[in-house]
Amino acid sequence: MIDGLLAETDYVLHADLRWLIPATAHARTASGRDTAHLLRTTSRVIPAAPPERLAMLSVTETIDSASTTFRDSPHDASYRGIWAAAPRRAERTVLEGHLG
Repeated sequence: MIDGLLAETDYVLHADLRWLIPATAHARTASGRDTAHLLRTTSRVIPAAPPERLAMLSVTETIDSASTTFRDSPHDASYRGIWAAAPRRAERTVLEGHLG
């Protein structure tokens, strides 16, 4: 079921990502895994409103040359990723905090 939800752009733009992102670990299709990757690697996407979320995802999609469809979505977006050149980045980051 998660792959079907990830294929729905409207759902991804309006969903509570605090619940959706952990569920993306169960994506089985290539498209579902690509969308899951974008959600996990797009900085500050969780609190973003739908137009801003779409814009952010389109930029990450462009940087990663992902095969998702946020760049071409007919929905309103604050801006769109068209081209990008960026150094490779770690998908996961180790956060340091309290030691005690």
